[in-house]
Amino acid sequence: MSTDKNTTYDFDLLEKIKKGDRKSFENLFDKYYKRLCLFSYNLQHNRESAEEIVADVLANLWIKKNALNISLNLKSYLFKAVKNRSLNYLKTSHGSNINLIQLDDIELIANEKADNSVLGSEIREQIDDIIKLMPPKRQVVFRLNRIEGFKYKEIGEIMNISERTVQNHMVEAIRFTSQFYPKFKMIMSSLMFFLAGCLSSLFI
Repeated sequence: MSTDKNTTYDFDLLEKIKKGDRKSFENLFDKYYKRLCLFSYNLQHNRESAEEIVADVLANLWIKKNALNISLNLKSYLFKAVKNRSLNYLKTSHGSNINLIQLDDIELIANEKADNSVLGSEIREQIDDIIKLMPPKRQVVFRLNRIEGFKYKEIGEIMNISERTVQNHMVEAIRFTSQFYPKFKMIMSSLMFFLAGCLSSLFI
């Protein structure tokens, strides 16, 4: 599904949710729950809290459906809400002012179960090894763009940074990863073949 079709589909879901359509809310939940759990886990490394955070964000969307005023597109709104709650969890649980820049080990895939696909596991490890060499905040920008498909403007809104800053991060990320071509290009082209399987095995 293209980005434009996704946005239109999400808009239609949101409009139906505002009218109390529970089936549309269930469709939204099914579409984003696992992806948001993975994103939250990437930020604060606690699977149980990731599930609670995402469930809470989605539940509040339903509870407050009659008063929703979302200025971002729905996908950006959800990722930003989960990011904020995940960082608040870190601050509370660690008793310090931890912020996104201080996160030092943001993983692409965090699966407690063994991956049955050797190829998937090898690709995942290679991607992690390359991306984890980047500064933490650049890792998140890179993954939001190249894996989640967010545009620079949307990433800026999610992370509360300027679009120009996002662009600078991506320029440096691409410059950095270019030294791994063609290896990195081959790995990234294979990503979509195993990512869905990895996601489906998480948070079940």
